[in-house]
Amino acid sequence: IYRFAGTNLKVFINFSKHFPYSKTFKLKKTYRNSNELLKITNKFIMKNKNQIPKKLYSDKFNKTPIYVCYYDKTPLEIIYKIIKIINSNDILIIGRNNKDLRGIQAQNKMTIHKSKGLEAENVIITNLENSINGFPSQITSDPILKYVLDEQEKYPYEEERRLFYVALTRTKNNNYLLVNKNKPSIFVKELLKDNKNIQILKFK
Repeated sequence: IYRFAGTNLKVFINFSKHFPYSKTFKLKKTYRNSNELLKITNKFIMKNKNQIPKKLYSDKFNKTPIYVCYYDKTPLEIIYKIIKIINSNDILIIGRNNKDLRGIQAQNKMTIHKSKGLEAENVIITNLENSINGFPSQITSDPILKYVLDEQEKYPYEEERRLFYVALTRTKNNNYLLVNKNKPSIFVKELLKDNKNIQILKFK
């Protein structure tokens, strides 16, 4: 998640090689997410094999942890409809970029990078569209970064995939994905293809 700031992932992925006398303890039980969401997110993140494998489990169950909400031009109207449906003050609204949150009158809204470590009963993820500034972001890194990052991404949208994983696992209950109907995010297409327990939420 901090590779964008120059973190060398090799240190973490190959930790035992750098520190041969170390011991790894995997925290496998989570008290935040449901088992159903864990299965979805684990399947998603492990498409990239350059990860430290870890199978999580939970005592929580939620048959439908993800709802896809399509919009035409702007997600703002849909956001307020979702908030009304949820009927709770514990909602986190997160976006890939700061501009994704403009015009949203809500107390708990931030970028996904800033949401790391946070949680809420329900999470709304905005700007899931297939575009340069969408999610995954298609903005290419500055060429100068290849001189400071010793390992380039080997898997398509490697960092964006980790970022989306973070976004999906902020919730203690449900995720509501705001998807551009005309340009749906490739990540959302993948989730719908790989999982049967994701529901499309339709509004009148």
